[in-house]
Amino acid sequence: MNRSTRHDREALFLGRVDRPGRRRWPWESPGVLPPANEAVLSAAGQAPHVLTFAPPGAGRGRSCVNPNLLNYAGQAVVLDIDGTAYAATADARRAMGQVVMRLDPFGVAGPRPNTYSPFDWIDPQDMSAFAAHCQEIAELLAPGNPFGTVDEQAATTLLGAIVGSLYGNPETHFDDLYSTVTANDPVYDLAVILDTRGKQTHPTSYSQIANFLEKDDKVRSRILTTAAGIVEPLSSPDVRTAVHDSDFDFPAPPLTTVYIILPADQFLDNAAVARLWVGFLLLRTARAAEKPALPVLFLLDHCADLGPFPVLESSLAAARTGALRIWTLWDDLNQFRAACPRHWASIAAGVGAVQVFATSDAAAAAEAAALLGLPAEEIGSLSAADEVVRIDGAAPRRVQRLGM
Repeated sequence: MNRSTRHDREALFLGRVDRPGRRRWPWESPGVLPPANEAVLSAAGQAPHVLTFAPPGAGRGRSCVNPNLLNYAGQAVVLDIDGTAYAATADARRAMGQVVMRLDPFGVAGPRPNTYSPFDWIDPQDMSAFAAHCQEIAELLAPGNPFGTVDEQAATTLLGAIVGSLYGNPETHFDDLYSTVTANDPVYDLAVILDTRGKQTHPTSYSQIANFLEKDDKVRSRILTTAAGIVEPLSSPDVRTAVHDSDFDFPAPPLTTVYIILPADQFLDNAAVARLWVGFLLLRTARAAEKPALPVLFLLDHCADLGPFPVLESSLAAARTGALRIWTLWDDLNQFRAACPRHWASIAAGVGAVQVFATSDAAAAAEAAALLGLPAEEIGSLSAADEVVRIDGAAPRRVQRLGM
């Protein structure tokens, strides 16, 4: 493949084959690609997604995230712990002609971050889908277990109904969800909403709130307690500001790269916010009326920290639309199985590429080798500079990592 072809900027770079006298890939020059006889590429196609299994501290950013952001010509959404990918690649993305948006509620990468509201998911022109969209927003904010307790299911239904009632009021925004659920007397406040804005409230939202109000005090209390726990990440004023409204659209033009940045020491407490944004952007991209010229690349490191995430699992398992390329990075196969319990095996079999780094965990190495149909020692014997890749179902092979 000639390094000047358009395909270079559409493919994902997974590694390189060692050649005598080869030169190191100069990361400071994003337009320079590995020579054709060294690059190991995964092209967009019928199986565009990528799975990476690499232990913590293995350099996934250096080997996977950063080099591809420096070269992929399509739009991108990046889950970026501590803003490291933003610092290394944002200027290059701008130089490629992309608008860079930074969802960074705690200001990790600097002041004046961008904002993005889940209300943008609701289409006021499509009232037939209104209730479903409100419910999807609530489910993204919730822990994501479709087999949760009765109270968890009821709390998620109530949150979806409240989202619908807030959307219909021009004086409220998505961040008012927190104050509504945690008010001194939310039962009274919800009754007032039905009395004063009943005609402006979508019928499904109205009936769901009314059904909640008809329950006895103990049941209502349990549901509200559960709902308050779900919206706890919105207790932060910084987070509420970040979801108050939207200052950009996606994936509509212009070409845009979105970095979702949370500090590592606060990530678990705010995983719901990251899950909300990632899930929302996945849904928006998959269901956009006009597909982008190149698939939108979702580069999602630390996926396991997002918690149970049915939207991600269904996006990976769904029929290919040409709109999405999802690259998920996990510590090991066990994390992937836990996050995608229903479809992990079919996803792993159907993705365009599986990439495995060296690990000192013998069990993790054996599981990864079994997934690829290799002897356990094939993974256990990898050096820190090596990896094994399987591309488009071909036989796995050992190659060298990028950035090493």
